[in-house]
Amino acid sequence: MTTLYRVRVRSQGFSGGPGISTLYFVNAPHLSAVRALFDGLKPNLPGTVTLVFANQQDTIESTTGELNGTWTDTAAANVVGTGTGTYAAAAGYGINWSTSGLVNGRHIVGHTYLVPGAGTTTTGIPTTTELATITTACGTFLTAAGSDFVIWSRPTASRAGSFHPVTGASALPYYTVLRSRRD
Repeated sequence: MTTLYRVRVRSQGFSGGPGISTLYFVNAPHLSAVRALFDGLKPNLPGTVTLVFANQQDTIESTTGELNGTWTDTAAANVVGTGTGTYAAAAGYGINWSTSGLVNGRHIVGHTYLVPGAGTTTTGIPTTTELATITTACGTFLTAAGSDFVIWSRPTASRAGSFHPVTGASALPYYTVLRSRRD
């Protein structure tokens, strides 16, 4: 039974918003490192998008997912996208967070979506510059977070929840589309 520190980053300022990105840590995270990740990603976000980092957030019990407390850190300044031009509000970029974990014979992989994305391409796929921005920001973040940054696998009726340290990151070489029950 391990307590995980949950970090939720709220994105706002776009049609279809707000959005939430959720990250988990085994030790109290430093919001400055999470903020630095998203600050590195801001060239890929439209200038209308603001990311907000609450300085008080929840902790969960890893095997059940139940809330078991809160944690606080020094407040981190908002991040505002610096991308320009028109954009599709429901389309953006994806990040795959790899682990060496297996659950029920499947690899544990986490995902973070950057929607909307300030795509500048005319080919329908992200440019090498856009992908390099994501790769660089993720690499810097993984160095800062070390093995404290984890992917949490939710519990099911037949097994307890588990968590797995992130070992790498890759930018998806195509745009993602945000779909939800709100569509």
